[in-house]
Amino acid sequence: MLFWLGITASIGTIPATVITLVNYNRLLRKYATDSLLVKSAEASIETNPTPQNEIRLLAENEKDTLIVKTEELLFIESADNYSEVVFWKENKVQKVLLCSSLSRIEEQIKYPPIARCHRSYIINLRQVTAISGNAQGYKLQLQNWDCTLPVARRYTDLVKEYFKK
Repeated sequence: MLFWLGITASIGTIPATVITLVNYNRLLRKYATDSLLVKSAEASIETNPTPQNEIRLLAENEKDTLIVKTEELLFIESADNYSEVVFWKENKVQKVLLCSSLSRIEEQIKYPPIARCHRSYIINLRQVTAISGNAQGYKLQLQNWDCTLPVARRYTDLVKEYFKK
C-alpha cells in the first residue's frame, strides 16, 4: 500500500511542477511587457514636461489629457467617477468633464495653492476673493464664479494656514 502511494505522489508532482513553471513564465512575460509600457510612458512624460505654470491632468483611460494654466483654474468638482474641471479661458468660464476620480486628479497636482477643500472639491486658493462662515463650515467665494464652495471641517486648518501668509 505504501509503495503505491509513493509512486502516485512521485508521478503527480511532475504535472504540478510543469503547470506551475508554465504559469510563472506566462505571468513573468506579461508583467515584463507591462513594465516596459510604464517605462515608455514615464519617458514620454519626462521628455515633455509641462511648465511650472501649467497642470497636466490625465484621465483614467490615459489617453485624454487636459492642460490648464494654474492661474486660470478655478476648481475641480467630483461627479461620481468623473471630475468636472472649471477654468477661466478667453474671458469666459469653461468646463471640461474628465473620466477620472477626484483622488486620482489630486495625486497629479503638484502645485501647493491648488488643494483639496472638500471631498467633492479641489480649489485654486489663489482664486479665492472672500471667506465666510466659521470653523463649523467655511464657504469660499471665487473670482468670476457666482456660487460659494464649501470647506469641510477637516480642511479648515489648510485654508487658515494659506490665508495667514
